Amino acid sequence: MKAKNRLALTVAIVALTGVATARAAPVTYDYTSGFVTVSAFAGASNTDLLAAGTELQLTGGHVTFDSIALTLPSFQFLDNTPQTVTVISGAFTGEHITVQSWNAVPGAGYSSSAFLSSSPPPTFGFTAGPIAASGMYSLSGPVNRGSTSFAGTTNSLNGQVTLAGTDMIQLTGITLGSFVVSGQTITLKGDIVFEGATPVPLPASAWLLSSAIALFGLTLVDRRRISGNQWKI
Repeated sequence: MKAKNRLALTVAIVALTGVATARAAPVTYDYTSGFVTVSAFAGASNTDLLAAGTELQLTGGHVTFDSIALTLPSFQFLDNTPQTVTVISGAFTGEHITVQSWNAVPGAGYSSSAFLSSSPPPTFGFTAGPIAASGMYSLSGPVNRGSTSFAGTTNSLNGQVTLAGTDMIQLTGITLGSFVVSGQTITLKGDIVFEGATPVPLPASAWLLSSAIALFGLTLVDRRRISGNQWKI
């Protein structure tokens, strides 16, 4: 029976040892709100066709970040609420672009790397890509167009993750999508900010700690049971 107790104790110790290493496991943060400051460009022009500070609200998303391995393994940003922006300059002045839905996820061959840029609070800079975005849009104004799909790819972008009381992620220069209007390619780009994250599910360290405590509890119960029956057959 002593051997059995030693085995249970060893398993518990191993589980506790795993708590230290579990912090290296990625943690997924769930974001319920955010926004993207969006710009529109015609062809190779660097002139923004939209009013400065034009924003689209984002309805949700999540980010998986590993602060030990310094990677951003996965993410998703999405908007399922139709929102309209208006072109204020260029050949399509007065054009209303309605982004009906939008979704961005890691693209094929995705990779990422991060570095600690400031502390406290822990703030990490990162680069990631490629990122694939897709969605639906419609046009009204000088050119009218019903619901149409569009897509865009960002080969590499820079971003920032802040882990503090209010967890935040910021991505700079993501391509939301491109579409053609009267032979002219219009590209939507944006800087994304999500705040107020909640880790879901619990970080792996919490589950390991619970498992270790449970194992210690079983060990103590087993010892008490043996002690109470040591003179019984």
